[in-house]
Amino acid sequence: MDAASTPTFKRVVFVRHGQGFHNLHRNWALQDPLLTDLGEAQASAFPKDPQLERVLALPKTDVAIAVSPLRRTIQTAFFGLTPYQFSNSQWHINPDILETGDVMCDTGDPALGRELLETLGRQDLLPQYEALPPEWVVKDKGYFKDDQQSIRSRFQNFGRWCLERQERCVIAVAHYSLLATCLNIHLENCEVAAFDLTPDGQWLYARDLSPASAQLS
Repeated sequence: MDAASTPTFKRVVFVRHGQGFHNLHRNWALQDPLLTDLGEAQASAFPKDPQLERVLALPKTDVAIAVSPLRRTIQTAFFGLTPYQFSNSQWHINPDILETGDVMCDTGDPALGRELLETLGRQDLLPQYEALPPEWVVKDKGYFKDDQQSIRSRFQNFGRWCLERQERCVIAVAHYSLLATCLNIHLENCEVAAFDLTPDGQWLYARDLSPASAQLS
């Protein structure tokens, strides 16, 4: 991509995961829970949202997929985006968009995650998953500490990662509290919100599905 065609912003479309068993029963003690049947159905349907349709109509090489490493987000991305046949290299398991909270439902279990990827037939993502820093499951200290400063710092790092991508758009499958904290949006299960990320790191709500710079045309 030459300088003349480089977008002035990055379109990032956030998707909250589908209904998990912790949502159904309000049981925050469940370890890294899976989606319910309803959650799987929601995940299969979210690509029909108008905020995503134009992105999904772009050449596949213009789109990257970022997924929180928790099982419910991996499932949501799998059920929603697998039919669009993105290449393996476009899928990115990114712990910077991990859910906030130090309860069990928001804490990963690497053994369960590996088992899920094998069950879904996504062994191609196992090297990424297994390369995650060991401390991604530790939320009481270090980089993944569950406090406002650390959460916002990780989200800033995610923004920088998006801006450094060569793709024009990123689809990010993430979580309610993370997005409420960092973007002040409150999404229902599998609700979609599109943002334009400026080069200086500002997140602008994309109320117009046709960006003024026409970079998505």
